[in-house]
Formats: sequence, structure tokens, C-alpha cells
Amino acid sequence: MRRTAILLLLAVLAFVAAPFARADEDDPPIAAKVTVVPGDVALTGRFELKLEFTPSADVTRAYAVQIVVAEGSRTLLSVRHAPPKPTIGWKRDVKVAYSVEVPFPFDADLTGVSEVTIWLGFLDGETGESRPPEGMPTSSARLACVGEIAVPKPSGDADAALAAADGLAKEGKKDAAWDALELG
Repeated sequence: MRRTAILLLLAVLAFVAAPFARADEDDPPIAAKVTVVPGDVALTGRFELKLEFTPSADVTRAYAVQIVVAEGSRTLLSVRHAPPKPTIGWKRDVKVAYSVEVPFPFDADLTGVSEVTIWLGFLDGETGESRPPEGMPTSSARLACVGEIAVPKPSGDADAALAAADGLAKEGKKDAAWDALELG
């Protein structure tokens, strides 16, 4: 009788603890290193993020990368993209590095704001939830703070904007070229 009661208690404890253990399993086993490259954001309207991811285990789920530009708790821009190599093929300790261009949210009211914060997370393709990279300090359960960028003042130099747009168009970056024309 006593043995049955102990087994029943252990079964109940395992059932109650299972959701908590599962939450850790859902977190992506991927560490991130992010470098913010402002470049000519005042001319082009875009900045670059150099992303380097290192899985601590083979990745068995499909994730998109979510980038959020925010001022305080206000989201100014959210961009999601699929990495060049799908995450489901990422292997333990094999670095995955690439760069992405992020449009600066010039259309937001940034009066009195000197810099904005950049957050990063992994959007689970199965659940739709965002999770922060592994081992990063974060003040959010969904995203990790990975950097900041100063709020640029548009240059107002039409010739420089035309030259920047021409160069971007020649590189095949038509959206960035258009942004440069709009800012100029």
C-alpha cells in the first residue's frame, strides 16, 4: 500500500513538473553574437546587422530570426527573415554567420530620442512564439537586447543622396536605393 502511494505521488509530481521541463526544451539552443554597423544610415535609411549564431546542440526545429527596433517599450519596427541556411540543418558548434540590412524607422516620432534599441529572437515555426538566443541577458521572455544605434539626422544633401542611391542600385539593392532617394 505504501509503495503504491509513493508511486502515485511520483507520477503526480512528474505530471506537474512536465510543463516546466518542456519549456526549457522549446528554447532554441542557439547562442548569438550581433554587431551593429550603422554605415551611412542617414543617407541610405538602412543599417547592417552582422549575425553569428552558434548552436550548443543540433537544431531540430525551424526558426525565423526576428529583429525588433524599439524605443523603450514601444516597438518601432519588427523584421522577420529566414536565415540563408534553414535552422533545422544547423549542427552543434558549427557557426552560421551572415549579414542583414535593416531599415531605420524614420517614419516614427523620435522627437527627443537619441538612440533606439535593437532586440533579437527566434520565432518558432511550429508554435509562432519568439524566444531569445541562448545565454544572453534579457529583460524580455521573447527577445534579447543585442545593441543600440544612434538616431541619425537625415543629411538633406540631395547630391549625396543621389550618389548613394545610384551606388545601391548598381549593387542590386533597389529597395535601399529607393530609401536613399526618399531621405534625400
